[in-house]
Amino acid sequence: MKKGITGVILLIAIALTSFSQTIINGGDVSGNWNISGSPFLIEGNITIPADGKLTITPGVEVIFQGNHSFTIIGKIDARGTAADSIVFTSADTTGFSTGAYNGWKGINFIGYTSTQTEKSILKYCKVEYSSGNGLFCMDFSNLEIDNCIISNNLEFGISINEFSNITVNDIKINSNYAGGIGINSSGPVISNFIISNNYGSGVSLTGSGTSTFKNGLISENTTSFDGGGVNVGMDANVILENVEISGNSAINGGGVSCLMGYATITNSSITGNSAANGAGINANYLASVTLDHVLVAHNNASENGGAMNISEADLTVVNSTITDNSAQTDAGGLFLNNSSMRSATVINSIFWNNMPAGLSVVNEAPEITYSDIEGGFEGEGNIDSDPMFTNPGEEDYTLQWENYPAADFTKSPCIDTGNPGFAYDPDGTTTDMGAFFYNQTSITALDNHSVENEVVVYPNPATDIINVKSTNNYSRILITDLSGRQIKDKTVSNNLLSINISDMDTGIYLMVLFNTNGVAFKKKIVKK
Repeated sequence: MKKGITGVILLIAIALTSFSQTIINGGDVSGNWNISGSPFLIEGNITIPADGKLTITPGVEVIFQGNHSFTIIGKIDARGTAADSIVFTSADTTGFSTGAYNGWKGINFIGYTSTQTEKSILKYCKVEYSSGNGLFCMDFSNLEIDNCIISNNLEFGISINEFSNITVNDIKINSNYAGGIGINSSGPVISNFIISNNYGSGVSLTGSGTSTFKNGLISENTTSFDGGGVNVGMDANVILENVEISGNSAINGGGVSCLMGYATITNSSITGNSAANGAGINANYLASVTLDHVLVAHNNASENGGAMNISEADLTVVNSTITDNSAQTDAGGLFLNNSSMRSATVINSIFWNNMPAGLSVVNEAPEITYSDIEGGFEGEGNIDSDPMFTNPGEEDYTLQWENYPAADFTKSPCIDTGNPGFAYDPDGTTTDMGAFFYNQTSITALDNHSVENEVVVYPNPATDIINVKSTNNYSRILITDLSGRQIKDKTVSNNLLSINISDMDTGIYLMVLFNTNGVAFKKKIVKK
């Protein structure tokens, strides 16, 4: 009997624990929200006051019961874990997909106070189904966002305004209806990100300030305006480093649009984007765009400039590869319409196999030197020769040299023929033309076709572990970034190797396999 009573008490205790909840009617909040009180049901507007601090622990759900806002003036410390995230969401998502939605109003960080002495932190949090922005920052820089997912909000995933120089790392921003990230007069640093499938520009910028994006993916965003991937507006300055911009679409500038703003893009790729003009990049009216070691490929414009459409804007292209782009009207590569007030410079670059033409120039001609231009172009060091890409059908635009080091017909004409006054490539040789230098410290690379059935790399893209399985014997695996900088160097002892890439930044890398004779197989991999 006693045993039976104990069992009943235990069941009651479990039931009470399972159905625990905390109702917050509105007003100021602070203290601790723990899993024992979860879910927290929000039935009014809530605020963390200037002198307040709210700590939220792993696994807590914060569910807004109506059109209520969460304003943070003081400090929030919301740290979930990879296995137990913190969720901010709406109780009712009816009508969300049609826009007839009256959900909560998102998390708003407001910094009009001098009392922000401690950093607010959102870590392993999910923010979703807001009728406004997922996160909104106004003059609030003391904020760190880490390993969060911001999705399905009716406005921006994150809106960053008025000197909000926040730090964001390891974030996924997807399926937001106004766009991924909106930045106005701020300078956030955003690293290791995936911004995808938003119904507006992946990134929109305007106003003064320099925003930095490193090691990430901006893909499959669609807007009915300009700048599907990145839209740079008046006075804004963006730095994109080791970023893949792919599969985005817009009216103009499917990958990147720049109007009276500034964009510097390095060690990156702009591929598979679509637009009427400038499917890869569209820049006009006092804009300035710099490309340094950038691949621009497979972009398609329904009018002009498959890769780039530049009008009354400054353009600098250094060590970049512009190939396999197309336009229906004119210039699959570069359509340039500049007056004498603007400059366009191309150096150490490759323009090849762009349809219907590589270059179309109206008014002032660009200055092109030490570049491989299909059809030819006047300028010091320029050539008109097949660059001998390794495997363009598989989007491998590295350069071939089958009989290295013999300087014979198997050597790409783009190897060692860049401007001799430039800094050497990482292997210590004269700079090559194009985005990818041929590493002469390694041994000959085989055409991937000859070993494509012998090597399997999976999963790709990968998050933590990438596996390499081969029917052949390989002795070494080298992983480099797109600039050739060594990231990992592994000795291989069998035909199946698992490589931990969790410590690598999000981005695109090159994997090179060497057998006992030094022969290499190359494969592009993506770290999510």
